[in-house]
Amino acid sequence: MRRGLVGLFWIALVAITVVRSFALFPSVAQALSDEPLMNADYPFHAYQAAIGVRFFGTRWADWGYDPYFLAGYPKSPHYDGSVLPFEVVTAVVPGLFRAQKVLVLVTPLLTLGLTVIGLRGFGLSPAAVRIGALLSVALFWLSLSVVFLLLAMTSGVIGVGLALASLGALHRAVTGGPWWPFLALAPFAANCHPHALLVLGLGTVCLFAWTRPMPVRVMAWVALWLAVVSLPYLVPYLSFMSVADPERRTVYWALARPNEPVRYYFNMDDGARQAGILELVLLVVAILGIRRWGRENDRLRAGMFGATVVALFLFTFYGSLSRAGAAIQPLRLTTFLAFLTLVPASSYLACILEPETPQPASPKASEARWFMGTAGVVIAGLVVHGTVSLAGLLRVGLDRADRELIGWIDRVARPDARVLIEDAGVGGPLGGDELSGGGVLPLVPLYTGRAVIGGPTAWVYIRHRFANACDGELFGRPARESTGLAGLLDRYNVGTLFVWSADAYRAVRALPGVRPLGAVGRLVGFARAPAGYARVGSATVRATWDRIDVEEARPVRRRLVLSFHHDGILEVDPPARLHPVAQGDDPVPFIMIEDPPARFTIKAGRSTAARRGRPGER
Repeated sequence: MRRGLVGLFWIALVAITVVRSFALFPSVAQALSDEPLMNADYPFHAYQAAIGVRFFGTRWADWGYDPYFLAGYPKSPHYDGSVLPFEVVTAVVPGLFRAQKVLVLVTPLLTLGLTVIGLRGFGLSPAAVRIGALLSVALFWLSLSVVFLLLAMTSGVIGVGLALASLGALHRAVTGGPWWPFLALAPFAANCHPHALLVLGLGTVCLFAWTRPMPVRVMAWVALWLAVVSLPYLVPYLSFMSVADPERRTVYWALARPNEPVRYYFNMDDGARQAGILELVLLVVAILGIRRWGRENDRLRAGMFGATVVALFLFTFYGSLSRAGAAIQPLRLTTFLAFLTLVPASSYLACILEPETPQPASPKASEARWFMGTAGVVIAGLVVHGTVSLAGLLRVGLDRADRELIGWIDRVARPDARVLIEDAGVGGPLGGDELSGGGVLPLVPLYTGRAVIGGPTAWVYIRHRFANACDGELFGRPARESTGLAGLLDRYNVGTLFVWSADAYRAVRALPGVRPLGAVGRLVGFARAPAGYARVGSATVRATWDRIDVEEARPVRRRLVLSFHHDGILEVDPPARLHPVAQGDDPVPFIMIEDPPARFTIKAGRSTAARRGRPGER
């Protein structure tokens, strides 16, 4: 292919990617504004990124203590284990919400670039790299990748490219190339998303299994490097294991039927699987490519991809049959599987469409075949893609109901008390549908500075979930069965309430001393006298991220109990004895300070080694 056409090809591919990325937004101006993205988990990730960057600035780690939700909980990988890309872009791009949009705009282009790095790392010809790049763009915009992007599952999308690029760099290194690309890419893949680390580990094992000879020393150094670069994710994950609540985890993106591959590849009505046929064709062509490598005695690539594709296919479609496998959400690995098949599939297509030794009688036959083949792929992709429109699906900015709720909280909610806001899953007043849902609740502390009972998402997978309100449940039980609600509101220092379900409305309205505030959309507001943050004794308390400032402390019988969840990362300055104390049905105890000074600060320690006890210990 002539150099000019090659350059035009790459320019066109980049231009298509950029245009399609901007088309996800209602307008270019909104794509560049500093207004929040409200789809799915984007508000939650914005909040987690904001506090993660704040924590990193104080202790060089993105974990810490957040007193604004769940009566205080430790931010850790157990609640948002895929926030790192959001934190990185938030740290370097001015404006929290503009940073999120930059990440959305960059992700498709970054995936394309990482895919090209991976294809080249596996030694594909220039023609095969071009075919793979074109197919990667088609895959991105037709498969679950773009759905994940709309659902704020951006880290997993980036992880696909990072895993492929890292494996390509490792292949290049063990076949005589430089090691620095692998050493540079592996840390990002290991910490971007757990699935990227899983696929990188699987591919590395398969690569080593088929590399002959492979010195044990090299394998040991690679294993050590992967272990070391994974520590920023693994250390807090293991340190905060006790906060996880696997009994309450609802499993999504899991498959559990024997015929799942058939249902996935041929379900053309589901917008999340519209590229099933394309992925199936790629899988078949990839098998042909692996077979061709085997015939050409390319034992390394044939063995590695054969083993990796088979293992990943089996785990993706049948891993959900085990409880542990289902918790990993194997369906999300379909994107990794599809992009891995690009390598052998592109190699095979290049051999067919652009052979290395074209017939002398038709010197441009290979170029014609290449254009015909790629044009066919593009046309087929456009036909499939015509079933779903992606234009303007990202919702930008607070709507009227969101602004009214923020305004009400800012005006009527006391800063020395919590606000209870009944959250909702998909279909509720704070949830919406899957692609345009999201909700303003995670952003309430950023806009108002108020602490909240409810949220930060409708699905809480840590043991602190008792201090929550969602879908007709208040403090861990259905509102219609709630007894002693007034005492619970006192325990968690709730002064303002916004509820939407009929059961919660009736339960709150029946409480003594509660006065109605009015309606905000479907939410109905109530106010009551808060009990204060001191449960035993008295004190003036102000809390923000990573610290709780206490003044005028007056203990009772030498004890001061505060309405904040205890965690082992907390310590007192000036030093005082800090203990957990049980509070009714809440599995996580509150903070108790023994013989407190009149003025002190409770803050998070500098490392997870500061954890002196399990959050749930009595």
